[in-house]
Amino acid sequence: MNDDNISNETRLTRIQALVVDILNDLLRAPIDKTDQSVQRAISRLGEYCVRDRSYVFVHDGLLTNNTHEWCAQGIDPAIDQLQGLPIELYGPIADALDRCEPFHVPDVSALEEGSPSREILESQAIRSILLVPMHSEGQTYGFVGFDGVRNTHAFLPGEVYLLQSVADVICSVLIRRDKDLAVRAAQAELAEERAFLASILATSAMGIIVLDSDGVVRFANDAAESIIGATREQMIGAAHDSPTWAYTREDGTPYAPGETPFDRTRATGQPTPQERFALPCPDGLRYCSVHAAPVLGSDGGVAQVVYALLDVTDQVAAEREKQEALEEAHRANAAKSNFLAKMSHEMRTPLNGVLGVAEVLERLVSDPDQRRMVKVMHDSGTLLLSIINDLLDMSKIEADLLEIEAVPFVPADLAQRVESVHTLKASEKQLSFAVTVQGDGQGARLGDPHRILQI
Repeated sequence: MNDDNISNETRLTRIQALVVDILNDLLRAPIDKTDQSVQRAISRLGEYCVRDRSYVFVHDGLLTNNTHEWCAQGIDPAIDQLQGLPIELYGPIADALDRCEPFHVPDVSALEEGSPSREILESQAIRSILLVPMHSEGQTYGFVGFDGVRNTHAFLPGEVYLLQSVADVICSVLIRRDKDLAVRAAQAELAEERAFLASILATSAMGIIVLDSDGVVRFANDAAESIIGATREQMIGAAHDSPTWAYTREDGTPYAPGETPFDRTRATGQPTPQERFALPCPDGLRYCSVHAAPVLGSDGGVAQVVYALLDVTDQVAAEREKQEALEEAHRANAAKSNFLAKMSHEMRTPLNGVLGVAEVLERLVSDPDQRRMVKVMHDSGTLLLSIINDLLDMSKIEADLLEIEAVPFVPADLAQRVESVHTLKASEKQLSFAVTVQGDGQGARLGDPHRILQI
C-alpha cells in the first residue's frame, strides 16, 4: 500500500476487503491450524501496510510472550528474544492497552524527549508503532503490533478500527485453540487414568462389581468372573439378586428383602464392611467376603454401589476344621477326665481295703521292726491313695471343678508323714532322710493338708 498515491477512502476500501478475507480465513481454519491462520493474517497485514514487522504477543500472568512474528525482507526476526518479558517493562504502553486503547505512535521522534514510551521504543530502534489490544472477559489477553524501523507511518482511524476487528478475532481463535488444547489434555489425562485404573482392576485379585442405583450390574472385572463363577456377559445387565447367583448368608439362610449388602448400603449411604455369603457354583458351594461401598451422585444420593469380593472358601474350610478339631479335643479331654474319675474310684476301693488291713496288722503285731514295716506299708498306701486323688484332682482342674478345702491340720503331722514315706526309699539307696520341724510346728493351722502334700 503506497499512501502517497491513493486517497484515504481508497485505502480504507482496500484494507476493508483484505480484513474481510483475513477474518474469513481465521474463522474457517480448523482448530489445529489456528497458528498457521494467525501467521497468515499478520503476514498479509504487514505486507499490505508496508511495515517492517508485525506480531502477536500473548500475556501469561505478569509476563508476555511473542507467539507469532512476520518480518519484511532485510529485517532480522526477534521472536526468540521476546519471550517471558515482564509486562511492567512496557510502562505506559501497557497501561493504554489495559484500558482497551490502541497505542499508536506514527513518529517516535515526535514523542516528548526522555518520556518512558520514547525510551522504550527507541531502545528497540522503532520509528513508528501501532499496538492493538486483545481483551477477553475484562482482562488483557495480549496485543497485535505493527512496527516500522526504516520509516514512519500513520494509520488512519478507520484502519485502526479494522485492525482492532482482526485483533479481536485473533484473540478469539487463540482462546478457542487454548481451550481445545486444555480439553484435549484433560481428555488424554482422563483416558490415561482410566487405562491405568482399568489395568489395576483387570489384574487385581479382588473381584470388583459395580451396581447402579437399581442394583443392576454395570461393570465386573476378571477376578469377579472367577469368584462368582459367571462370565462378564452373564453378569452385565443382570440384577444383584439374580437367580444366576442365588447367594445366601454364610449359614445358608436366605437374605430377607432389603437385607442384602447392596440394599443396606443403598438405604443408609454407608459402607457394609466384610460380610460373608454362600454362593452355589458348578464346582460346589463357594464362600465369599464382600465389602459394599456407596458412590454418591451429584444430588448426594447413592448413584452406584461397588462390591469388593474375595473368595474365602479355603479360609472358611480351615476355620471349620479348626473348630471341629477344637470340639474333638474337648470331647477327648472330657472322655479322659471321665476315665480318670472312674479309674480313680475303681483303684481306691481295693486300696482302701489294703489300708484297712494294714491298720489292723499295726495294732496286732508287737515286734517293733514288724510294726515299722506295717506302718511303712500303711503310709505308702496312703501316699498311693494321695496320688490317685491327685489324678482325680487333675481331671477336676481340667473340668474347672477343683475346690480347695479349709480344715484344721498340724504342720508337724504332715512333716512326719512325709518322713515316714520317704525314709524307706532313702534307706533302699543307703541314704539317710529326716525331716526336722522348727518353730511352732505343733500349732493348728487351717487349710487343705492334702493339697499341701501334693506340692
